[in-house]
Amino acid sequence: MNRNKLKSYAPRARREFIQAITDRAAYYGLTKENITPVIEKGDIAIIGDKPFPICVASKRKKLEERIKNKGFDQVMEAMAYTWFNRFVAIRYMEIHGFLEHGYRVLSTTDNTNDTNNIPDILKHAEHVDLPGLDREKVIELKMEGSKEAELYKMLLIAQCNALNDAMPFLFEKVNDETELLLPDNLLHSDSMIRRLVSEIPEDDWQEVEIIGWLYQFYISEKKDAVFEGLKNNMKITPENIPAATQLFTPHWIVKYLVENSLGRLWMLNRPNSRLIDRMEYYIRPDTSGIRNQGLVKQSEAIMEVKSYQDLIVWQKAMDLVEIVYQATKKFPKEELYGLTNQIRRAAVSIPSNIAEGHARNSTAEFRNFLSIAQGSKAEVETQILIAQRLQYIALKQTQEMLSLLKEISKMLGALRSRLTPVP
Repeated sequence: MNRNKLKSYAPRARREFIQAITDRAAYYGLTKENITPVIEKGDIAIIGDKPFPICVASKRKKLEERIKNKGFDQVMEAMAYTWFNRFVAIRYMEIHGFLEHGYRVLSTTDNTNDTNNIPDILKHAEHVDLPGLDREKVIELKMEGSKEAELYKMLLIAQCNALNDAMPFLFEKVNDETELLLPDNLLHSDSMIRRLVSEIPEDDWQEVEIIGWLYQFYISEKKDAVFEGLKNNMKITPENIPAATQLFTPHWIVKYLVENSLGRLWMLNRPNSRLIDRMEYYIRPDTSGIRNQGLVKQSEAIMEVKSYQDLIVWQKAMDLVEIVYQATKKFPKEELYGLTNQIRRAAVSIPSNIAEGHARNSTAEFRNFLSIAQGSKAEVETQILIAQRLQYIALKQTQEMLSLLKEISKMLGALRSRLTPVP
């Protein structure tokens, strides 16, 4: 995947989508400075000097209310991202053959010059079967020959509505105010759809990670602006929180975290499982020479240690808590009840579960609490990576904490293995 192309395309796409949405809003009499009233006369709605079908009046009213409640810029931003998300999802699905009718919606598989890059769904409109699609109207528009833009918009909306059953969180029914702001001129050679298709190589769409990277780069300029504001003591407003916190986690990091948390628990309970051969980021625990790893100071058996404080793994975990508290003191005040609180609680959970498990005087319960401590370790690891990506923690300090976490993880795994009954 060529991330440089995505990095070049997505920020520009965001600006273009916002501008296109803003232009559509102006077409319906809505600008940042002025809201033109709607006059209803019979079956016509008049906005300024332009007549519209009467159904536009109710949709325009809903859009007007949304702007009054959330602000013009915020609504334009949200609507732009909504349509960008939909186009990206459709592009991924059409390439992978996930659309039931089998036709591409944004592109064509026919690259001959005489097709003019007309999307397959438009070329074969009369054969497309989508819920709620007026087949007679489709044939009528197709026969006229000059209504391609109107027909394509109808097909695109029908496709979005058809996907509502599977993904209602992304494809809300497009029969409300969002329909009014569907960008215009989608068949033009320089349209947003054309650029989405032409500027990102089809091979790059083979990996699902492309969706995450597109979001990461789409929001990058806004994220930079938010953090620049923080440097000038500007507070993060609710609408800007996603730009600052919802960052894409690459596939390999997800695999690393899952394999060394859930995967480790699986292997501890099923040491002969061949799943280990498929976990490329799994760190195998060194269970040899437990005493030499400093898990206990005394020569007594683990469960005979008089105090959990004699367990080196507990001591290491306490060191981690201290480091985490020192590091999070520098986090933004806005994170006090967010990431600061989360990472501190997860860090405290590690030595706390080691101590409670040991105090239970039950090998089975101790093993269970060690598993919980291992899970908390994965939480801390994830949250440290998030903090580093948000530039709350320097890279050197991040590496130091991750190194200590790795050491604690190995000790927890080895200690739990030592407590595992031999069949």
